[in-house]
Amino acid sequence: MTFRKKLSVSLAVTSGIALTVGGLQFANAGGAEHQKAKAKAKETPSMVSAAFGDTEHLSEDEARKRLARQGKVVATAKKVRKDLKPGWSAGDYVDPKDGTLTVNVTSKRRAEDVDAPNVTPRVVSRSTTDLNAVKVSVDKLVERFTPSGVTYYIDVRKNVVTVEVARTMLDKGRTGEFVDAARKLGPAVEVKTVDKQVAPTTNMQDGDEISSSDSTCSMGWWVKKDGEDQVMTAGHCLVDGDGIWGHEGKKPIGRKDAAKFGPMDWGTIRLEGLPPLNPRGIPVPPPNVTTKVDLKHDDATAKISGFSKAPVGTEICKSGRTTGQTCGPITAHDVTVTYADGTTLEGMSQARLATDHGDSGGPVYQMDPESGDHVIAQGMVSGSPEGRDEDEVSTYQPIESALLDSDTVFVVSKD
Repeated sequence: MTFRKKLSVSLAVTSGIALTVGGLQFANAGGAEHQKAKAKAKETPSMVSAAFGDTEHLSEDEARKRLARQGKVVATAKKVRKDLKPGWSAGDYVDPKDGTLTVNVTSKRRAEDVDAPNVTPRVVSRSTTDLNAVKVSVDKLVERFTPSGVTYYIDVRKNVVTVEVARTMLDKGRTGEFVDAARKLGPAVEVKTVDKQVAPTTNMQDGDEISSSDSTCSMGWWVKKDGEDQVMTAGHCLVDGDGIWGHEGKKPIGRKDAAKFGPMDWGTIRLEGLPPLNPRGIPVPPPNVTTKVDLKHDDATAKISGFSKAPVGTEICKSGRTTGQTCGPITAHDVTVTYADGTTLEGMSQARLATDHGDSGGPVYQMDPESGDHVIAQGMVSGSPEGRDEDEVSTYQPIESALLDSDTVFVVSKD
């Protein structure tokens, strides 16, 4: 007799383990103090929910309820995914309006195995394994034709690989040939043209302006490397030039430590004081580590409880020096983007966030529903279609992969 394992989950959320080093916490926040913060958040209006409500045009109560509902669904998604296999499942996504989670599976038998509150199984024709194979076919076409202004990803809602091409780039190089070849891959590929091409948004609290003689961007997150504090931002901000970076054109931060722009987009600035800049011989010290996100709303700030990778459909926000805080749902993960300059980024994520030049590197985060004054890091702004448009989709570098690739440790707030 064989048994089919039920994908049964509860909504209990386990707290993580916190390690305190030098007055700063690392990894997931947990313990008694974090539990107290959770309880307090359920009773007290917070700057975080107020800022989110203002951005999304919701009342304080509506914003708090939506964040709490979304937090439960995200926790459920994490549990459900543990039992899904790529050979018979095809991703999941959240409906931001009603807070339900949809899980794609490839048969009615598998759908019967999905048993969790507020989860709807959906039978689709292609599994994650199938769609990954299709995406590999598109990868090969990109290598062959080297198109510009192209973005492609697995669309979990449509159960296809979506290829987006900037209309202005169709006659550039062999982009037109790439489009023709992609369309011949069959119904598993949806090719569509878009009006604007994607470009990096180049132009101390997380989200504040940072600048050098070469570019102006936004601060992302505090990290540690070999025990030393560093600022993480977008790699394309740092990849060219080794000048001094400053905070809002005033206080110096330091110099580039490392940067990568293709196939990822992250960079780090090591903190260092500057030589004496006045006759008295007083050196200029580096900034203090604040571990707070500027929510760009009535001087509101939020502490940082950790980092994660929320499912498609989750409403997240970003903070940037140009457009401030904007919010919207995640639209795709594992996105490949070819910028107009020919740089290709892989493993990116996208969300419906309005961004513009200067927002690059700014923090992308989910409001933490378990703590009224915290956020959960998702990544850093990379690029968006040229110009400001609230309906456009922006690309961001996921924080998890950036930390792994840079060999750094994420810094969270000490409650």
